[in-house]
Amino acid sequence: MRTFIVLLIGFLVGALGGYFVGYDHGFEGAVVQLSPTETPGDEAGDAAETMRNLIGVWQGVQDTKFTRTFRNDGSVIDDYEGSSPDSEGLWMVFTKEIPDGSYIDTLQPGAVYLSMAMSESERLYFQVTRIDATTLELVFLKGGGVLSFQRIQ
Repeated sequence: MRTFIVLLIGFLVGALGGYFVGYDHGFEGAVVQLSPTETPGDEAGDAAETMRNLIGVWQGVQDTKFTRTFRNDGSVIDDYEGSSPDSEGLWMVFTKEIPDGSYIDTLQPGAVYLSMAMSESERLYFQVTRIDATTLELVFLKGGGVLSFQRIQ
């Protein structure tokens, strides 16, 4: 009986030790190669690229007194030259596949959207139709109006 208990304890110690060594050095750090058919859709990549490209200061094309600043901490500042205070809020990028839980209307697959919460009651939604190093174009989802910006910083 004593031999059985010693063997059982040894087995448990070995199994637990192997698990923790494997977990710390094997499973967690494993690199998984995806085949082309298993590659996630471009939506996540497009959303991440859009987020990177948004960060900066954008000046309105239709009204050059208006600027919108997207910061990398998720804050956004709308500024109109000659008026104060600035309007501040939070921004996030989302897609149909990575949705904003607050948005309830239909989303197009493959499209990238921008959500801006300027206050508890004011939430603005746009589709990002064009973004590159110098140009940003947003379509307001409620009214369909287009906002065009040029990067100034």
